[in-house]
Formats: sequence, C-alpha cells, structure tokens
Amino acid sequence: LKFCCHLVGFSPEAAMAQSTVQRLMLADDANPAGNVHGGTILKEIENAGYIAAMRHCNPEGTAEPTHLVLAQVELMDFRAPMHIGEVAKLDAHVTFTSERSIEVLVNVSSENLLKGAWRSTNQARLWYVAVTASEDSYASAKVPQLTLSEEEARAGRQRYEAQRARRSIEQVPADGAVPTEGIPVSSCRAVLTQVVLPSDCAISGSVQVCRGGVVLKSIDNAAGVAAVRLCRSNVVTASIGDVHLLGPCKNGEVVEVTAVPTFSSKRSVEIRVDVTAENVITADKRKVCSALLMFVALDSAGRVGDVPPIFPESEEEVALYRQGQARYQARRGTRAK
Repeated sequence: LKFCCHLVGFSPEAAMAQSTVQRLMLADDANPAGNVHGGTILKEIENAGYIAAMRHCNPEGTAEPTHLVLAQVELMDFRAPMHIGEVAKLDAHVTFTSERSIEVLVNVSSENLLKGAWRSTNQARLWYVAVTASEDSYASAKVPQLTLSEEEARAGRQRYEAQRARRSIEQVPADGAVPTEGIPVSSCRAVLTQVVLPSDCAISGSVQVCRGGVVLKSIDNAAGVAAVRLCRSNVVTASIGDVHLLGPCKNGEVVEVTAVPTFSSKRSVEIRVDVTAENVITADKRKVCSALLMFVALDSAGRVGDVPPIFPESEEEVALYRQGQARYQARRGTRAK
C-alpha cells in the first residue's frame, strides 16, 4: 500500500487527535531537479492534518458527522530536500481548539532506507474550520474541545488570535526604492486553470468540496512556473508564507491559479498567488485563496544561484514590490535575532 495511517499509543483523547502517515516517494513525485516536488509535500501535510482533525471531531458514536475545511497554513520553511526513494513520515496532532476551529501541528521527516537515517524536513501549522454538510451547502459547526493545561490553553489562544489577525496577506508600510530595469513582472506571470473533479474532493456527503491539499499543490505549481520564467533555471520552494483560504472550491467548478513575482533579492524571489473559483453554470466567480511563496534558483550543479532582478511596471506591480521588499527585510530582521 502506498499509504499507511495509524494511531500512536497515547491517552484515548490524544490518540484520537493524531495521525501518522508514511509514504514512499516515487519517481512521479519528482520535480525537474530530481527531488520531491514541494507541492507533493504540501499535499501530504494537509492529508495528515485532515486525518488528525477529523478524528478529533468525529469520535466513535458521533451522531452527526462534522466536516472540516482548511482555512490557513502558517509560515513554513523547507528545512531540507526530500529525495526520491526516501520514506516521508508525517506526524500530525491537534494542539488547540477554539469554538469552531482546530489547530493541527504537522512534523515531516524523511528516512533514507539505504542508510537507515532520519532527518527533519518540514514543520507546518494548519488551521481548519468545522462545518456540517446540508443538501447543497455548508454551515458552521462547533468543535469538541481539547483538554489542555492552563499554560497550553493560553499559548494556543495567543496563536489563534494571531492567525485570525493574518487572515489576509499582510499589508506593511512600504516605500522602498524600486528597480528601473530587470525582467518585467508581466513576462513571468503564470496562470493555471483546472476543473475540480470528484477525485479532488473530500468525502462529505452530498456536497463535494476540493481538498485543501489539492489547492496547495496547484498553488506551488503555478508559483514554480512564475519563478522559472524569472530565473530561467530550476527552482525549489524555500518557504511558504501564510496561505489564506477564503472559501471552498466545489466539484465541477473551474479553478484559476494566478502567480506573479512581487519581489526578488539576489538569492530568492517572492511569488504571490491568487486563486479564484468559477461556477461555469451561473458564471459566478469568487476569490478563494491567496498565498505567498519564496523560491531559490538552482544552477546546473544543483547549487543555489543568483536570481535576476524583477522590473515592476504598473502602479499595482510597484506597490506589490514595495510590500514584498518590506516583508523580505522583516524576515531578515527576524532571522538575525
């Protein structure tokens, strides 16, 4: 079997709020550089988080099933690459619950089967909202509360309030210098369009909603195309900024994923991704997700290479550049502490 899920032996409540997923990474999981595709890792992270959160919300004997929709993925760094032929292990557990949302922490490690060696590759914090499914829609639902110590509950509440405050891409004061030459932003723009199919959807009764992991993989794909168009070399995902899912994509809808570079330093580029969903019957179109991803370029030897400067031309591109520059400087300041 390609997937193996099992509970880890802790207390009954803790065990029901956990999942461990192991998967052998195969050739069809590779990116052009030969490592495991970042989008594949994101999708598996969401799979593990979804299992843990669903187990918490639907213990044995539940009268009315509760469904979950991914709402946010917090900042995540790719600490080390994962290679084809290695075993990915994803440990997920529920760490906090509010009245209607769940926080899940997912730790990712990779095993080299030839050496018997493990290493940590990723850690992600996901937030889900609980819903109940009716004939053609979802309604907000309450979450069973996790038993925590006073200190754990206080720390969890602080994380909850912080992520609520970041429910849209952060707009920071920005008035930095803008390049007057470089690769035009418009020449790097990437748009991917796909139809949501039943195989992309969660099992949720009569309402079929696209799984968050499927959206995350599409986001990484589109951002990667934009980064390659800028760098004209292989690129790898270095980190994910906050991913904000504003609403679900449903079975049969057309999803459009648009990615543009917003800022580039000498060694990295920030890509902004916006996702819209269209009901092709009613022509209703709505924004469902926004995200920021950071990529680094690789040279022919697989080493980190230089990233060309981008040239923002329109007023919107200039504003996005300054915002990206401010975020870059803020990240550098945080890492220097």
